[in-house]
Amino acid sequence: MKKMWTPISAASVLVAMTLVVLLVPVNFVVWAPGPSTNLLGATSGDPVMSITGVPSHSSSGKILATSMVQTGQTSTINLPELIINYLLPSRAVLPRDAVYSPGQSVEEALRVRRSDVETSREAALAAGVRQAGIKVSEGPKIVNVGPQGPAYQILEIGDFIVAIDDTPMSTAHDVRQYIRNNKQVGDQIVVTVLRNQETLVLSIPKLQGSSTDGTVPTMGTTVGTGYLYAPEIRFRVDVDSGAPSEGLALALTTYDMLTETDVIDGAIIAAAGRVAASGEVTPVVGISEHAHSAANARAELFFMPRLNCSDLHGDFTGMTIIPVESLTQVEDALKEYVQGGARIPRC
Repeated sequence: MKKMWTPISAASVLVAMTLVVLLVPVNFVVWAPGPSTNLLGATSGDPVMSITGVPSHSSSGKILATSMVQTGQTSTINLPELIINYLLPSRAVLPRDAVYSPGQSVEEALRVRRSDVETSREAALAAGVRQAGIKVSEGPKIVNVGPQGPAYQILEIGDFIVAIDDTPMSTAHDVRQYIRNNKQVGDQIVVTVLRNQETLVLSIPKLQGSSTDGTVPTMGTTVGTGYLYAPEIRFRVDVDSGAPSEGLALALTTYDMLTETDVIDGAIIAAAGRVAASGEVTPVVGISEHAHSAANARAELFFMPRLNCSDLHGDFTGMTIIPVESLTQVEDALKEYVQGGARIPRC
């Protein structure tokens, strides 16, 4: 008996094709406003930020670190989601390759992000301490120790390098140049470090060749810039929840807590921007989403990098947006705001 087949209608084919087009993932990423964190508030019963070692002061009002959220590296969106987010003024849609490096693993991306956040936080804290008039010293600091390197279990992340073979070290460049110019692969090296306020003299028996050039000696460490100052500052926000953009709010909060004057005078202040240890404020990505994060939290003022002005889009009625190039300009604008705000700069 011949089997009978039911013909498929053109309408059914069209519906199926439409569903495929709508539901198949598209190669884009969405940026959206994220939650804000009051750095003068508390988390799990403990202050988000605390300072010991020097006098610190409480303030009225709030200092908000804004945030931006984006489609995860392993997450996808479909065409309807792309269109909806494209039409929303508080969101942005970008090609995936513009956000995530092709071929980079999730683990590597997370490692790079954590390192960037930690570096940004250290610089921001140092900037805030300096703005409060407290001395900050800089020096070469161990930021990574390779598990297969000669310094493994000898040097530790956070060690400040004071000297190598009795030669004083002032910068990370000094460390690299000294080893390159005075040592060979297989040589011993003696490193004097400051660890938890204790000076240690440590011997690394045998330098190894660099992974990129086997003739160049290395300790198997990454050396960056660290900062030494009297205040002991604790910041209770996990590094995986942070971003370099929190730097401006972090520096402002540090300065506010170390200053006797109530700098923000009861206002709700929000900020986004990267801050160098010198106090220079530099741009960040997603500034519009950060501004919407501030507006959602009903901030009165939103401080942002001046170089981000052309990236700002949306209606922020009721919130004063102040572009700055330095932490000193933030301080000046706050004083002007308290006095009436007639001369506060705008984008």
